[in-house]
Amino acid sequence: MLAIAEAGPLDELGHAHADLLRAQLAADAGRGDAPQLLLKAANRLEPLHAGLAREAYRDAFWAVLTAGRLGVRGGLLEVAEAVRAAPPPPQPPGGGDLLLDGLAVLITEGNAAGTPMLRQALEAFRDGASTDEGLRWLRLACSLSRDVWDDESWYTLSARLIEHARQAGALTVLPAALLTGAPIRLLAGELAMAVSTAPIRAIGVKRV
Repeated sequence: MLAIAEAGPLDELGHAHADLLRAQLAADAGRGDAPQLLLKAANRLEPLHAGLAREAYRDAFWAVLTAGRLGVRGGLLEVAEAVRAAPPPPQPPGGGDLLLDGLAVLITEGNAAGTPMLRQALEAFRDGASTDEGLRWLRLACSLSRDVWDDESWYTLSARLIEHARQAGALTVLPAALLTGAPIRLLAGELAMAVSTAPIRAIGVKRV
């Protein structure tokens, strides 16, 4: 379908958006070159659509974070430096903008500089996010809330992600959302709820 769309009369933004979709498909398939494809798409989108460019950076971060042994060494730093070199987000920044910039600062400058920014971003998400914004950003927000030891945000945002996925019928998001929420419910002593949302063997509580 993407190839058919590209064969049509697309403008520069349309072609750049097609690059982003192709890179996102590569990331969904777990391809090792996905972060580089996403960075290339973000660079092309920057002068055309700042919002889509930042979504590409978000997905590049997620692709590197979930790549495991297939990840490219230095991938996180490469994405972080690209985010910091990008034009600033519109003012006032939304929760996703704060999250993206906070993660970039955390990676390039360290915990002392980045953690307060990430906590501010998580607070913005706790204050509320639309279903569309939640489905796009809360998976990364939950992962980072765990990494900065913000269990309140992890608990609240994982529940919200599950709710958004169910309301939207996002069946590709729901299994990951349930697995995201299970560990914090286990840590909270809600054993029945943790087991009901994911097989116990799939519950991981690793901290970074």
